[in-house]
Amino acid sequence: MHETLKLIIVLGLIATISGGVLAYVHQTMSPAIEENKRIALGEAILEVLPAASTYEVLSPGPNGGETLPVGGGTQITSEQPIYQGVDVNSEPAGIAFVAEGNGFGGSIQVMVGLDPTSRKLVGIKVLDHLETPGLGARITEPIFEGQFTNKSIDDAYVAKEDVDIITGATISSRAVASSIKNTLVQIEPILRAGGVWE
Repeated sequence: MHETLKLIIVLGLIATISGGVLAYVHQTMSPAIEENKRIALGEAILEVLPAASTYEVLSPGPNGGETLPVGGGTQITSEQPIYQGVDVNSEPAGIAFVAEGNGFGGSIQVMVGLDPTSRKLVGIKVLDHLETPGLGARITEPIFEGQFTNKSIDDAYVAKEDVDIITGATISSRAVASSIKNTLVQIEPILRAGGVWE
């Protein structure tokens, strides 16, 4: 009985010390992790909007401060941030947004670049995924991402119809295509109301 109590105390101390170390590391590293995410997001925006040299936030999302102006002093809020690319002449160079869907392994996040004038995608970049290496993870390959360039927002975005799938990764391919289409459907009225599309 005495040995059991001693073992419980030792294990409790180990667990407490380990938890404290993990909490300290998390607290210490969180700012660096968030900064790296911010940098990666900015790089992805400029990658999917190659004509842009910088970008600004059009709509910071539901937890943000300002939103897209609609006119008459009213505003609307997008469910996710919408970014506007700006070229070297301070002219608009397209918009970008994150589309998110569920793949085989979990959530997939895709940065999408869009030219509102032509109503076509400029490019996409998979930001984050938990798909199987060698199969679903191939959604990050240029040949898969590249097929969305110049794709109209009016297309169906259906795997095996107007979107080529990755062999053995139908769920991952479908998740990328459907998340882009679903997000386009959500933001199109917002962009219209905000004057991005006349």
